[in-house]
Amino acid sequence: MTSLTLVRRIAARPSIVFDALTTPEGIACWWGPDDGPVLLAQTDVRVGGRFRVRFRTLDGLEHESSGEYREIVRSERLAMSWRWENNEDPGESLVEIELRVIRIQVVN
Repeated sequence: MTSLTLVRRIAARPSIVFDALTTPEGIACWWGPDDGPVLLAQTDVRVGGRFRVRFRTLDGLEHESSGEYREIVRSERLAMSWRWENNEDPGESLVEIELRVIRIQVVN
């Protein structure tokens, strides 16, 4: 099994990031590798619920991914399966997202 861990610091409350990951409106604002449009974003945010996202890249190609929500802890954790549609990649992945608040205190 291969795994990859990415760490990102985002200047936003976890609830805002969670909504960007789980609502069609939020997904439409950021999904895809470039500035191409999101053509479809569907979410059913519950364990066993499914998501589906289709986007167009700047070169005109369309790509679609889908999956199933496996674990949901609002504003803290999201785990879901991930699969590219149309045989782009026949495998399925597990995506796990942890949201944490990091407080920085400046002492003068």
